[in-house]
Amino acid sequence: MTIIPSSIHFGIDATKHFVSNLDAVSLTLLTVTLVAFLIPIFILFPPVTVDCSDVLRQTHSRAGEPLRDSNIHRESSPDHRARDSNRSGGEQQQHIFPVHLCRGIELRRDGTSSFSSSECHHLYMFAHQKRDDDLVWKAATCEKFPLLANIEVDLWVHDPNKTSRLLGKVEGSFLVLRFPWTDAGLQGILQRISAKLSHGFNAIPEKEFMLPVSYPNEDEVKLRGYSFAHFEKGDNKVMALNMDVELPTELAQYLGAEKVGIFRLDQQS
Repeated sequence: MTIIPSSIHFGIDATKHFVSNLDAVSLTLLTVTLVAFLIPIFILFPPVTVDCSDVLRQTHSRAGEPLRDSNIHRESSPDHRARDSNRSGGEQQQHIFPVHLCRGIELRRDGTSSFSSSECHHLYMFAHQKRDDDLVWKAATCEKFPLLANIEVDLWVHDPNKTSRLLGKVEGSFLVLRFPWTDAGLQGILQRISAKLSHGFNAIPEKEFMLPVSYPNEDEVKLRGYSFAHFEKGDNKVMALNMDVELPTELAQYLGAEKVGIFRLDQQS
C-alpha cells in the first residue's frame, strides 16, 4: 500500500482552507490578477499559427485581390492569355487563374510594371487517382470536385523594398492556396480562436500551402521530391511534373477524393 507523504497532506489541507475562505471580493481580485498576468503573455506570444502568407509578407507583397465570386468562369483559351479590360486613366483590370478550377485573382495595374500577368496564368491543374496502383492521373473536373471552386489563390511577388534578416534574400514569386478546414475536437476549437485573433471575428480556420510560380529546375525537383507522371486531360495523355508533396493531407479529405495530385503545366500544354 502506497503511503502518501505528510507534505502532500499538508498541501491538500492548505488548498482546501484557502478555497473555503475565498469570498466574492477575493475571487474577483484573484481573477483580475490572473487576467492582468496573462494579457502581456498573450500579447508577446499570441496563440496563433504562422501561415505561409505570414512568412512571405516579410519579403514579398501580394499582387491583386482574390476573386470572391466563384461564378466567374475560368479562362480556357488555348493561348493562356489573361483577360484585359481598359479602365479610366489607363488602368487595366485583369483576371488571371493560376490554378485550374480554383478562384482567380483580380489585378489592377497602370501598365508601368514589368510584371507580366500571363506568366502566372494556367500554371497548375489538380488531378486524382481512384486507387494507389493507378498509373495515370486524371484531371480534376468541377463536376466531380465542386469544392475546388472554394480554394482561394493569392499571388505574392518579390518586393525589393522589403528585407528580412531572418529569411535573407528570397526571390521569385509564389502562389498561396487556402481552403476552409477545421479539425475535430479541442484542436478545432483552438483553430477557430486562432483564426479570429489573427483575422477578425468573422474569420474561419483555413489551411494554406505554397507553390512556386517559376517552373522548378532539376535540382529543385530532386530536393523537393517531385516526380514526373502520366497525366490525362480529356483525350490527351502527357508526362507532366507532379508536385503533390506540397499538398496537405487534409485537402483530399476536403475534396472527397481518394488521392489528389497537382501538376505543373508548361506554357505549351
